[in-house]
Amino acid sequence: MKEETKKLFKVNLRGLTTGTGIKYGESYVIARDCQKAYDMIKRFLETEGIGFAKDRELESVELLAEDDKYNDCGHILFIED
Repeated sequence: MKEETKKLFKVNLRGLTTGTGIKYGESYVIARDCQKAYDMIKRFLETEGIGFAKDRELESVELLAEDDKYNDCGHILFIED
């Protein structure tokens, strides 16, 4: 059975994009789909108590690359073993 393709997403939230620290509102995630990518970020922020609910709202998710050489996004994601 073939392993599931891993994808690199950029998750953009409504807030948490300014300041001098980590910009959680622009996060990069390796996940199998865009919903999982957003869920990972949101769960982390809620668990850590970072930002307000409105800051954690999804603005967009961009597919940047996949670890499959025959993909539709145009960029290959290389992952070290």
